[in-house]
Amino acid sequence: MKLLLVETTPGNAHQVANWLQEAGHETSTCFSTPVNFGCRGVANHQDCPLERETDAAVLVSDFDGSGHTLTEMGAVCAMRRRVPVLRIVEPGTPDLDATMLALLDDLQRYSAHPDYVLAAQEALTHIAGIGDVSRIGVAITRDKGRVHAMLNLTPEVTDAQVPTIVDFVGRALREYDHYAKVIDVGVRRV
Repeated sequence: MKLLLVETTPGNAHQVANWLQEAGHETSTCFSTPVNFGCRGVANHQDCPLERETDAAVLVSDFDGSGHTLTEMGAVCAMRRRVPVLRIVEPGTPDLDATMLALLDDLQRYSAHPDYVLAAQEALTHIAGIGDVSRIGVAITRDKGRVHAMLNLTPEVTDAQVPTIVDFVGRALREYDHYAKVIDVGVRRV
């Protein structure tokens, strides 16, 4: 996965970055090292790691819970771009492996993009005459700034209703994710 590492205190995510990279994940950060407190995207927005495909952000918070800092701003940017943010406490403890395994489990769960699915399902409830919307399967994937929605339509949905369904779901996904470069909505009969 492509992960943005965000940290409360500069240097706290170093151990997490090493572990994730050893596990085969690609990591990026918001600041240059040493931290200059100017995000990479200030001078040129294309230098921002979120301008590239990012599967999730990992916020490494201080163990002492000392509060939020400006170095965590990348988590805010990630949330605005609908990139899931997972928070872990600074892994300076003996159970680092358990912490990292829990993090990887969370990353796998978030890769299914449940919030996009909820947005699409909510849009379906506003269409008259399509029956029980819980029987319409919704699968969402994200790839390089593109959101792909695949709707599995039951036989009760008529061909005349398909354009309305595609339009409602497309609008709901665009409203949910303003930053997606492309939103595709496909349908298939089940």
